[in-house]
Amino acid sequence: MFIKLSQQSLYSLYIDKKTSMRNIAKVYGCSKTTVGKYLRKYGIPTRTRTEVSKLLLPHYKYNLSGKYLRNLYIVQKLSAYEIARIIGCNSNVIFHRLKKYGIERRSLSEAVTLTNPIRLPKIASANIKYFRKDFSGDLLEKAYLIGFRLGDLHVSKRPYGLTILIQGWSTVLEQNILISDLFKSYGHLTFQQRIKHNKLDLGITCLLNTTFDFLLGNSDSIPKWILETDAHFFAFLSGYIDAEGNFNVDHGFARLSVSSYQKNILKKIHKKLNQYRISCPPPYISVKAGYVDKRGIRTNKDLWTLRVNKQESILKLYTKIFLYIKHLKRTHDLFQAYATAKRNLAKVEYIDFIGYNQLTK
Repeated sequence: MFIKLSQQSLYSLYIDKKTSMRNIAKVYGCSKTTVGKYLRKYGIPTRTRTEVSKLLLPHYKYNLSGKYLRNLYIVQKLSAYEIARIIGCNSNVIFHRLKKYGIERRSLSEAVTLTNPIRLPKIASANIKYFRKDFSGDLLEKAYLIGFRLGDLHVSKRPYGLTILIQGWSTVLEQNILISDLFKSYGHLTFQQRIKHNKLDLGITCLLNTTFDFLLGNSDSIPKWILETDAHFFAFLSGYIDAEGNFNVDHGFARLSVSSYQKNILKKIHKKLNQYRISCPPPYISVKAGYVDKRGIRTNKDLWTLRVNKQESILKLYTKIFLYIKHLKRTHDLFQAYATAKRNLAKVEYIDFIGYNQLTK
């Protein structure tokens, strides 16, 4: 669209009213370049940078006293760029006022540290290369992931970063498959390998966004909201068992064993299971701190173990967690333990039935 600016109106705006070329362009709905072209065409002299600064400075010199600037810069520790944004001027104005009022400028290292909260998130955002999807928000999935994380994952985040870094190492293939299945739809995965204790150790690194920040922290406790709901607790327990537990058949009897350094979590699990009439003895120290095994590996903390031995309890536990268990081997072993416990109880019932018949003859 062709736009024509008259000499009279342009002179009135630019010279008399001292309107900037940018604001004139907004009035006429054209570009700043077009305004400059008409100024040159009509022989209207354009302002130098110094003249522009002189026009701008009077608008701020009365609103930026030495006391006010010192409060912003020294007390509130705002950067010159943040102060300029508050005042609505260029940062050069702030640097000029700092010098005028004798306010000592910060060193480069102080300035960098102070602007980290602003700079580093921008840098982190610019460096994101891979697709990331927000967490689903499903509380059962969340409870399971917290249980699995507390048992088997290392989770970290840089102070101003936008990436939740999840890492897991295992010599068990099924464990790595599970970690991959849990997070592959949410972010980028990389795979590593190393030799540890003469065994091939496989590792997975997952890059997720900050909607997974609920996995940060590794406290020896279970979140209150998980303990308040049956489904959430057993989803959490399934994740913890997938990470730290195992089902087995020992001398013809089904067992569950969960070993961990987190004694408070095991004690809380013990308490909750007994509330559901899933009988199990209290956790005990199975390996004392300082023990060195045949491979020369030293145990730095007491290792605690929780067991479920009663066959009736194995059956009850099965009905609570079979929907949530995800580990391939753990799933197979759970079904085997269930079948064994059911068979053992059937034998007991049969023996009791035969004994009852003999007594009533």
